Amino acid sequence: MKQIFTVLFLLLPFFLCAEMEPLTIYTEDRFFVTTGVVDFEQTVDEVSIALLKYNDFSQWAFRGMDGVDKESEGLIAYFTDIDYSPEENLFYITFDINAIWPIGRKGHIMQFQPHQSYNNDGSLKSITLVPLLGTRMVEEANMVFYIEKNGPGASLSYESRIKLSKFLDFFFSLRSYKKNFEWYVFKMSDNLYTYLSEK
Repeated sequence: MKQIFTVLFLLLPFFLCAEMEPLTIYTEDRFFVTTGVVDFEQTVDEVSIALLKYNDFSQWAFRGMDGVDKESEGLIAYFTDIDYSPEENLFYITFDINAIWPIGRKGHIMQFQPHQSYNNDGSLKSITLVPLLGTRMVEEANMVFYIEKNGPGASLSYESRIKLSKFLDFFFSLRSYKKNFEWYVFKMSDNLYTYLSEK
């Protein structure tokens, strides 16, 4: 009996910060859909405030995605900077394409517009990030974070939907998509967990 309590005590930190491994499917209408859940010890209000502080995204959102460390080395894109313009309600995200010339280039900028929805009591329900697509490589995309109370803490569910161009879709298998795009979605959620744990 004492051994059981010891094992449960050792596993407790894993239960408190449980993460559901992301799941990606490929739909009949050519969408790659990635879903997952991250549980937080922090309250819904604390997680919501962190998500709504768009000016602070540069402190956590793309940490470890710049190709410097082993985890992100070799990925298709390296995210190097993120800046939020409150006047325009736009994120400006700077990234490099990790490929040989003429495809590979540095300093690309993509704009994302955030949209918030709220519950009847005024609490944050979800945030949707929609890219303003100026490329023919992606036909449609969005990423949604849903937040809800989970006991004393909070759960953050995420869903990313990306429809690549038919040309690019031909080169991306589900396996290669999971290795690249799925990792970005999971990493961003994991970064938020780490950021809040460090505060």
